[in-house]
Amino acid sequence: REHKTTAPHAMLYATLMDVAGRAGERDVAERILAEMERDGVAPTPEVFATLAGIASKAGDVDGVEKVLDDIRARGAVPPVEAFNGLIGAAARAGDYAKAGDAAAQLCAAGHTP
Repeated sequence: REHKTTAPHAMLYATLMDVAGRAGERDVAERILAEMERDGVAPTPEVFATLAGIASKAGDVDGVEKVLDDIRARGAVPPVEAFNGLIGAAARAGDYAKAGDAAAQLCAAGHTP
């Protein structure tokens, strides 16, 4: 009997990234993204939101900005969750100007705060 396999779905990768992030393994989450792309699975907004959330929870403002830049470099509009990650990380770092700028970027991208 022939068994059919299905290619991993982007949400599976996002779940694996989330698990890695919760375990404090951000580098593993980034490697999962690379593996995902090698497997020919296009990252979805949920994948990027997961990566932004991981960086945000770690307080890595630059990391969240890198995720936003990566999304834009692909010609996509960052999801609301990615902007929220930047707002949260910047606010926790006491950089309220950057948090305000992120809120303005969110609106400029066509999202409602």
